[in-house]
Amino acid sequence: MNEETRRCAASFPYFCLTVTRSERYGSFWAKVIQEALSATPNAFPLCYISGGIAHYDLKERMATFDRAATALAKAGYKPVNPFNNGVPQSSHWREHMRRDIGLLLKCDYIYMLKGWELSKGAKLELDVASSCGIKVLFEH
Repeated sequence: MNEETRRCAASFPYFCLTVTRSERYGSFWAKVIQEALSATPNAFPLCYISGGIAHYDLKERMATFDRAATALAKAGYKPVNPFNNGVPQSSHWREHMRRDIGLLLKCDYIYMLKGWELSKGAKLELDVASSCGIKVLFEH
C-alpha cells in the first residue's frame, strides 16, 4: 500500500469498511478499499458475543459471556466480548449499545447466546448483523 493510499484509508476507515460496491466510486476508491482490507488480515475471524445482560445477575452474565469467549477461541474465532467494551457498567444502556454496535460492525460473525430472544439489545444486534452481512451463529 503506498503512503497516499494508507493516509486515505486511515482518514476514512468507516467508508473503507462499509462500501461493498466499490466500483461505483472509481478505481482509486476500489484500490483504497481493497488495500485497506488486505493490509490487516485477521488470522482468526472476529466473533461478537450477543445475549441478554440487563435484568440478569451481572456476575452470572459475565461468567456466561466469558465461557462463550473461551469456547469460541477454542473453535478458532477471536471473541469480542461486550463486557470489555470500555464503557463503565454503571453507564446507561444506550451508551453501551452505541459502543457495542461499533464493535459488532468490525466482526465477521455474531454468536447469539441462549435466551437472546428475550433481550432488546441482543435482538437489535442480530438485526444489525443480519442487515450488514455478518454471519450468525447460535448457541445450542
